Parts: sequence; structure tokens; C-alpha cells
Amino acid sequence: MMTQCAGAPMESMFKKLTKEEKNHLARIEEMYEDVYLKDN
Repeated sequence: MMTQCAGAPMESMFKKLTKEEKNHLARIEEMYEDVYLKDN
């Protein structure tokens, strides 16, 4: 959706949301690894 809004007034909002979501996914992945992939 961000690419479809290029040049539109909401473009910066979608860029910010994309960045936030990438950070969110990275935190979820780290949490998953800490909880489920611990070395015994």
C-alpha cells in the first residue's frame, strides 16, 4: 500500500508504519527465539 501512495500526503505515514512494523516483527522473532529455542 505504501508504494501506491507514493507522492500522496499519506506517504510519510506509511513509511513510518512500515519501519515500525519491521521493528515489531524483529522483536517478536527475538522473543520467540528466547522462549522456544533456548539451549538446554
